[in-house]
Amino acid sequence: MKAAMLFALAVVPSTASAQQRVDQRWPAQATGSIRIYNMIGSTRVVGWDRDTVWASGTVASGGGRFFMAGGPNIKIGVDAPDQPDAPPTDLVIYVPRASR
Repeated sequence: MKAAMLFALAVVPSTASAQQRVDQRWPAQATGSIRIYNMIGSTRVVGWDRDTVWASGTVASGGGRFFMAGGPNIKIGVDAPDQPDAPPTDLVIYVPRASR
């Protein structure tokens, strides 16, 4: 998969006044590795029969910045927020069934 050989980064910038809606898709190898980081909140991971990783959810105002990077391995997450009492981030991430 040629797209898996490329490395790119998609960052949704944080805004101080409103929550961020996350709806990002990334091509993935069926048996690739996926790392997920969410320091505050909940993350539900769902296996599906597609060669795509799909991250969906909401990052509350002040809850950090969402990021997604791809290549042979994919990294998804929310940067740790600056404040200790930051609101939670809730994500649902769909991954290929055979991924690690």
